[in-house]
Amino acid sequence: MKCRSVTARPCCCCAIVCCCRIARELCQLSLALTQFAHRGDAERLLYIYHQMVEYLCLLLQSCDAFASSYYMRKSPRSL
Repeated sequence: MKCRSVTARPCCCCAIVCCCRIARELCQLSLALTQFAHRGDAERLLYIYHQMVEYLCLLLQSCDAFASSYYMRKSPRSL
């Protein structure tokens, strides 16, 4: 999953939407993690952990892009 807000200078709304999509994916992965933990499937657990780390990195990049976009719109006097 690649969000437009991560690859370009986003508008604030785009960054928020991207963060929400990533958060939803993380929720689904955490449910899958719980399901496979009960089954004892170590290989799938490792795969899900890796996916979660990737999505967390995307989330951090999106939040950073959102913050950069927000502060770039502010005038130097208002900071």
